[in-house]
Amino acid sequence: CPREDDDDFDDFDDEYDEYYYRRQHEWTLASFLAFFLVVFIRYAIPNGATMFAFGTRRRFARDHRLAGLMHLLVLASGGALLLRRHYVTTHHHHQQHHYHHRAKKNAKEEEEEALFFWVVAYDVLLALSGIRVTSSALSDFGRLHSRVRDEMSDAKSSGVLHETKTVATSEMKEHLFYQRLNLVQILYLHFCDAWEEDDGLCIVAKATGLALATTLGWASRKRYPVNSFSKNYSGGGGKGENGGTFDSLENFLYRAKKWQYVFYKTCLLHGLNVSAAIGFGRSRSNRSSTSGTFFQLYWLCLNTSYVMEFFLQTLVKKKYGAQSNVLFMNQFLMLVSSFSALPIVMNRVHPIAFLAAFALNFLNRKKELTNVCLAFAACVAFENRHVLLYNS
Repeated sequence: CPREDDDDFDDFDDEYDEYYYRRQHEWTLASFLAFFLVVFIRYAIPNGATMFAFGTRRRFARDHRLAGLMHLLVLASGGALLLRRHYVTTHHHHQQHHYHHRAKKNAKEEEEEALFFWVVAYDVLLALSGIRVTSSALSDFGRLHSRVRDEMSDAKSSGVLHETKTVATSEMKEHLFYQRLNLVQILYLHFCDAWEEDDGLCIVAKATGLALATTLGWASRKRYPVNSFSKNYSGGGGKGENGGTFDSLENFLYRAKKWQYVFYKTCLLHGLNVSAAIGFGRSRSNRSSTSGTFFQLYWLCLNTSYVMEFFLQTLVKKKYGAQSNVLFMNQFLMLVSSFSALPIVMNRVHPIAFLAAFALNFLNRKKELTNVCLAFAACVAFENRHVLLYNS
């Protein structure tokens, strides 16, 4: 029979897990803010007049310059707001013994409900800002950069890590697709959180419909170019246009970014959407909710990664920064983004959803709608395995 102090051990484990996640979150948030501190102090502020067209009469690409500045400010302000929220949350956590537990719990729920609207508003602003900065780049540089390489050609590599490379129009179009996909996904996740937890089958039905609606964004994928990471480090004889994987740091980073993208697509896009549809990890806690600081930090890092690679290459092209420094900042951001995703993977993504989406990504390529439906069916079957075995 269970001992009387089993509950004490469970509480201790929960407190230890909470402490571990909180410390990891603190270090990730501090690293994210340090990254933007370097961007602003080292590059943006000293070169702001020429970089963002302040005090100049140049009209070329002014829309993109201003859109880029606004997006940087939106990202940086999101990090600052997360720092403030983390401080308030930690301050309340340290004072938990001075208040009645039930009263504190009710007050926290009311506070989270009041905060929900502003978090959704910020996430929509962040997504629209990302779409705006990418579309302005396409309108200002699209015709000029279309000469970089033929969009329909498979002979050229893609990517902007190499110092001599230039962003092609096809890359701008592809990133615009993913920026729009970000907007759909964040709205879907917020809607899932907004529904009450005890609605039963109604929640599953609505969330399933939204998961399918989210994935419908992939129906237009054929209208956008595809830029393969592997063309930078592989090809005829195992060599790409820029050599093999280990011939340069840039090539190695391209391979790392490829598998980082595969993990994002199968786990944090399809896997997370399917998990939200079946109610896995659904909670109002700071670690599990979309409006919580853990997910918001991951979402900030993801949106930063979408645009920062292009911004950093601009610094090299305009002689604002050295290639070695820019590569280090790219590696640093990749590491911070990976750490920010860990709590989301551990608390919100169903393992079967991830494994099914990962396998189908290679077995049933370019069939995103079918793959998501199959991953959802696999999760439902796994969650109801006892009923299925009993009936059989």
